[in-house]
Amino acid sequence: MDALVAQRSPGPRDRYDTALVHVLAHVSMGLPFTVAAMWRRRAVDQALASALLDCDVVSTRQAGKLLKRITGHAVDGVCVRRIGTTREGAVWHVSQE
Repeated sequence: MDALVAQRSPGPRDRYDTALVHVLAHVSMGLPFTVAAMWRRRAVDQALASALLDCDVVSTRQAGKLLKRITGHAVDGVCVRRIGTTREGAVWHVSQE
């Protein structure tokens, strides 16, 4: 039962989610991004591709759901926030708290 509750609660679920937040902070360099842009970037950034696979993210839809779940939760002083929308979808920003 505790494992089921942990899966449904917001925020990072495990060390892989935490690692992805740090990789996103590095890859985005403080610039806003969309999930579609992040997904394209994974093709040329092995660290990002590995972090997404470690989180069992294999589609843009899953990536968006993961970002939505971790939004607003500080991870070692790093926070993911949704800051708007574009034609490509939600716009995300990773910043230091």
